[in-house]
Amino acid sequence: MQESSRLLLFDRMAGIVRSHMAELLRAGAGRIAPGELCRQLQAGVGRIGEKADDLLGPETRRHSESLYAELTQHGAPDDLASAVVHMYDLDGVVGLAQLSDEKGLDPLELTMIFVDLGTRLGLNWAQGTAANMNPFDPWERLLISGLARELQQVRLEFLRRLTVSRKARNDPAQAVANWAETHAKEIAQFRATVDRAQSSAPITSAMLAHIAGQAQNLLVV
Repeated sequence: MQESSRLLLFDRMAGIVRSHMAELLRAGAGRIAPGELCRQLQAGVGRIGEKADDLLGPETRRHSESLYAELTQHGAPDDLASAVVHMYDLDGVVGLAQLSDEKGLDPLELTMIFVDLGTRLGLNWAQGTAANMNPFDPWERLLISGLARELQQVRLEFLRRLTVSRKARNDPAQAVANWAETHAKEIAQFRATVDRAQSSAPITSAMLAHIAGQAQNLLVV
C-alpha cells in the first residue's frame, strides 16, 4: 500500500473514531465506569452491528458507497476500506444502544425507527454530509463534527421524550407515525429547506447549522 493510501485510511478512521468517542463520553457523562458502560452497551451495539447493512437508509448507503470508492480508488485494500466504512455505518450506535437499554426497546426496531425518521426529514442526508466533510481549517472541522453529532442527538432525544409513556414504548413506530401525521405541515416546510440545501453547491457548514437549528425546533413532543 502506498503511504498516501495509508494516511487517507488513518484520516478517515480518525474522523469516525472522534464521533464514536464523543458518543461514549456523552453516554457515560462521568457517572459510570468505562468497563460497566461497555458491558451495558455491548449487546445492543453487537446486534445493530451485525445487521448494519440491512439497517442503512438510502442516503447513508450512498455515503458509504462513496467513501468506499474514495478509499479503494486511492489504493486502499478492500478489507481495510470495508472496515473503515463499517465504522461510519455504525455512527450513532452508542446512543441507540443506550436508549434501547434505557427504555427496554428492541435495538433493531429502534434503529429502524431512527433511520426512518431521518429519511422522512432528510436528516440522514444532513448528518452523512457533515460526517463526510473534511475541511482544512481545524475550527471548521470542530464545527462540522459538532453539527454531525447534533443532527444525530436531536433524533435520539426526540425518541427518548416520545417514548415516556408505556403506550409509546409498546409501539414506538406508531407513536412516530402519529406525531408525523399531527405535524405534517411543519415537516413539509422543514423538508423543503433540506431539499434546497441538498440541491445547492457547494454544501456549507452554515447550511447544515441552519438545518440543525430548525430540526431542534421541529422535533418537540
